[in-house]
Amino acid sequence: MKVLIAGATSIASAVAKWLEGIASPGLECALTPGAHPLEEIEGEPADLLVAVLPDAPPDSPLLRWLRQRERATPRVLLLTTPRVQAAWGEAPPGVEVLRFPADPARVRSAVEEALQDIERDIALRFDGPPAAEAFAGLIVGRTPALRRALQVVARVARTDAACLVTGETGTGKELIARAIHLLSARKGGNYVAVNCGAIPTELLESELFGHVKGAFTSAHAARQGRFALADKGTLVLDEIGEMPMAMQVKLLRALQEGVIEPVGASRPVPVDVRIVAMTHRDLKAEVAAGRFREDLYFRLNVIPIEVPPLRARAEDFDDLVRHFGRQIAARNGLAVRGIGREGLAALRSYGWPGNIRELHNKLEHVMTLAAGSVIQVSDIPWQLREPRPSRGASLPEDFRIPSEGLDFYGARDRFETRLLLGALDRCGWNKNQAAQLLRMKRTTLVEKLKKLGIADPDSASAEIEDDDLAARPVARA
Repeated sequence: MKVLIAGATSIASAVAKWLEGIASPGLECALTPGAHPLEEIEGEPADLLVAVLPDAPPDSPLLRWLRQRERATPRVLLLTTPRVQAAWGEAPPGVEVLRFPADPARVRSAVEEALQDIERDIALRFDGPPAAEAFAGLIVGRTPALRRALQVVARVARTDAACLVTGETGTGKELIARAIHLLSARKGGNYVAVNCGAIPTELLESELFGHVKGAFTSAHAARQGRFALADKGTLVLDEIGEMPMAMQVKLLRALQEGVIEPVGASRPVPVDVRIVAMTHRDLKAEVAAGRFREDLYFRLNVIPIEVPPLRARAEDFDDLVRHFGRQIAARNGLAVRGIGREGLAALRSYGWPGNIRELHNKLEHVMTLAAGSVIQVSDIPWQLREPRPSRGASLPEDFRIPSEGLDFYGARDRFETRLLLGALDRCGWNKNQAAQLLRMKRTTLVEKLKKLGIADPDSASAEIEDDDLAARPVARA
């Protein structure tokens, strides 16, 4: 843990000496000399700030910062005189005030207690043992739905049967495909993945099957396609549901006959590949809608494997956070050791519509910008602190779509009207405050009120605002 000591050089150095020998995991003390070292404090991650202000006006930059900062990161011990304390008033949450000149034993004891509180608050440690060993060295989890999918992976990997891996975006479908390859007899061959939705239609045939020299204007040399590169290995067709119909026909022939025809070639080329297709789409529905060939669907769907979303893996959440936290800290050289109770509760309550991919990316963001070695709730962006319904969550009654359908734009206007009226009522029809509550510009709020025909119900006693006056004609005698 890191203790940051701010204040005049001589005093800060003395406080640092008082703290020598404190038993705390990886304790490090750093000095930021100067009377107002705000830039150093805000730019230096720390778990505890010891701020020494023997004499400072109540409106000093550091005291203002202590009042305005978010609670908990870092925790603060403020050494100051009774005069400054009296002028400053009651200490805000997370700040403990000690009298200056301070008793070295009291300062040391207060620092030890604060560090122990931080240590006790850790709800999840990144260096803790995982609850289960990662499957194939890749996949962490023990939720029944995931274990069932992994049992299928273990069995099918011993064969060459085609697999169709389905699941929402970000659930880890690619890890399932890679596990199938690594557990198979083909693990010595190439693992080749191609995103069928990311390649322009006119280039997809060449990308999959290759081309010969002169096959088209820019074909200055022959090129192997992904099928040829994956020969004796595994070919992963990601986002197979995005593949154009014309290419579906050619892919079906390659799968049925075990041969490909490079663009411009005069004879077919035999290939031996294991196919794993992946999609977040409902291919059955795509077949019914005429956007996906039924015969190709049956050819790919020999072994279906469904990857559950993160919201269905509550038992795995802590293990995933620990697994990713350990990886992120090691890769980026971060000193973050774990997450506090409130911080972990905030992450657990979020809906994670982007599933595991979103969890990994947001955790890396939080760990990179964390103020100390333990992630606190104030380190977590506000978007993640507000519980958000996940994709599978049921809609409130007001948002249920009737069987006969509804007018989207009318429903949207009704919802906006209720939202705006709720904010205005809460703020006593003060438009500035309502705009802040809704995190929008005041001008945007005013425009929406005009568009939706919302007027102050008590215009006689309504607030008079500058732009309202400017917009009204001036009465002339």
